[in-house]
Amino acid sequence: MSRYWSFLISIVLFEQVHQASTFCFTQCRTDQDCHGSCRDSSHIPVCDWVTFIFERELCCVCKAATCSSDTDCSGHSCNSGYVSKCNSQHNCHCERKPTCTLDINCSNHCASGYTATCSNGQCHCQRVATCSSDADCSGQSCNSGFVSKCNSQNQCQCLLKSTCSVDTDCSNRCISGYTATCSNGHCQCHAHKESTQMTRCSFNSDCAHYHCSFGRSSYCRTTFLDGHCDCLGASAHCSRNSDCANLQCSSGHTPVCSLSTHSCHCQTTCKTHHDCSHMTCRHGYYLVCSAAQNNTKTCVCKSTCSTQDECTNYGCSSQYKSYCQSGHCHCAHRCSSDSYCSHYGHCAHSSRQRCSTFLGNICVCEECVHDSECSNFHCQPYHSPICKNNSCSCKADPVDGIWSQWESWTTCSVTCGHGRQTRERSCTNPAPARGGLPCSGNGSEERNCSQISSCRIDGGWSDWVAWSICSVSCGGGTHTRARMCGNPSPSNGGSNCVGDVYQTHTCATAACGVDGGWSDWVAWSICSVSCGGGTHTRARMCSNPVPSNGGSYCVGDVYQTQTCATAACGVDGGWSDWMAWSICSVSCGGGMQTRARMCGNPSPSNGGSNCVGDVYQTQTCATAACGGLACPTCDHNLVCAFNNTCDSSETCMIRSYLKTRFTVHCSKKEDCAFEQSNLNGEIYCCDDHSCIQRYLGID
Repeated sequence: MSRYWSFLISIVLFEQVHQASTFCFTQCRTDQDCHGSCRDSSHIPVCDWVTFIFERELCCVCKAATCSSDTDCSGHSCNSGYVSKCNSQHNCHCERKPTCTLDINCSNHCASGYTATCSNGQCHCQRVATCSSDADCSGQSCNSGFVSKCNSQNQCQCLLKSTCSVDTDCSNRCISGYTATCSNGHCQCHAHKESTQMTRCSFNSDCAHYHCSFGRSSYCRTTFLDGHCDCLGASAHCSRNSDCANLQCSSGHTPVCSLSTHSCHCQTTCKTHHDCSHMTCRHGYYLVCSAAQNNTKTCVCKSTCSTQDECTNYGCSSQYKSYCQSGHCHCAHRCSSDSYCSHYGHCAHSSRQRCSTFLGNICVCEECVHDSECSNFHCQPYHSPICKNNSCSCKADPVDGIWSQWESWTTCSVTCGHGRQTRERSCTNPAPARGGLPCSGNGSEERNCSQISSCRIDGGWSDWVAWSICSVSCGGGTHTRARMCGNPSPSNGGSNCVGDVYQTHTCATAACGVDGGWSDWVAWSICSVSCGGGTHTRARMCSNPVPSNGGSYCVGDVYQTQTCATAACGVDGGWSDWMAWSICSVSCGGGMQTRARMCGNPSPSNGGSNCVGDVYQTQTCATAACGGLACPTCDHNLVCAFNNTCDSSETCMIRSYLKTRFTVHCSKKEDCAFEQSNLNGEIYCCDDHSCIQRYLGID
């Protein structure tokens, strides 16, 4: 049996590698996401499911255009919940069955740029009309009870009528299980007595038809795992986040204002984009961690991007990586070299496919995305390489003007005494060109010059220098100052300066002060602890002598501190937490299992006492009577072990679906049946060993 299973895995792996390396261009959500061309001109790129062992994902693949209408696709097989259709490229592909009762049931049915409506039980996509006022939307048709309005994104949208006069004005206003009535001019939804199921939701718009009493608004109350519709009071109407400050939210959530419904709700806080990966957005949107209020961030759905990290949760598979281009997130194949990218599809307009290191080693159909990738592109002088329209080109650089060297100084303007002389330079090295900046600064300079060698100059006193330091600091002393006959010095027969070179004055006439002096240190205080290291202190006074007549205070510390009683203290031992219980000795009929703990939290030291109590504990286990269905546990390589027994109310569930880890375990029979009928994946509910053998291929 192990040979059979290995052979089966090898076949599936071959199919996976063959499909991925031969056809797969990139991830997709609709056929519109698949661009480029196929090697075979008779094939076209479409968005279809590709199976990788136990996972399926949507990928761009090449398929022959073999249909002209949906009837030509009747033999094309699809998974449960999907139907085969002939798309606009005349190719058969699988689409989710678009059954609906209200427009809101079709919220995730259409691509970006289209709006979904429900007609005759089927979802239909119409291109969104742009508008500037409600009058521009008068030609758009809506279901009964709805009216076309121009929303904040300048798009026509079908919205519920705000008023009513009779019950028929409220038709299609409520979800299944509720009856619509007109009360006080407003439509209200009343639950049927037999309907108790909670209304699930992902966005506030999913709760537009949820019944709330007059004066209260509906919103989507989100939790860690899912969300359900609930009602807020009239005071919860808001226009900005600060209006919701009084809304009480649980830990990890913060109150925000929904701009689509103008109602307050609690939204999960986050720190990074990765914190939002467990949440979902409708088609065409992805989650980012965005600033909210009070220095918090929350997970919000966006359809555009401005930075690479905003595409973290775009939803690319493991062999692809998200990146931001032209304001939108895309998925591109990871790569290590340009040659590696040549195996993954073709580029339009004869562009070569390359491995962009600037975008994080991904395959792109572009010559460049950033100026730095054109550094080796050759340009003529005074031009620099840039990236424009994903191609390297040259851009003329402006030439700023630069000054030439200074010319020589002119001769002095006088022949005797003090004069002036100048020099000049020009903005020609080079001159400014192609819009470059002119030279900064002046084109000429001027300086003083002297021709005193032939002039008679009388001597002049310089300014007095500062007084010298007083000969004493108190009790009366003297200090002096001087000046020089050098401003100018006498020359060529000029006369000397007249007056005193020195001046003397008395200073420091105030009585002398007495500086303070320290007394002896007092004895050390008692140590703060008896072991383990403590401190004790001692003090002294500035009183030997006390400062007087402006004398300075003592310099130094009044107190001293030093360590004492440094011998280590004894530490009593403490028990660690109990370890996990051991595996039961039997799977049924009653067995034993044990657990242990260690005396190491902390370990006893320095004479401390050991832990008191048992090191081991034993208890009975697997007390259920033997004879139930043996259900194995298996890892991702299908290595299984029969170590679990289901009781009479359980079945052995084998489960694998997209983005979920493969598991085999006991499950309540009704839970397994519910998942098998509601989840899109491979789910089997086995009630006997032959069923387990058939789907797992094990004895």
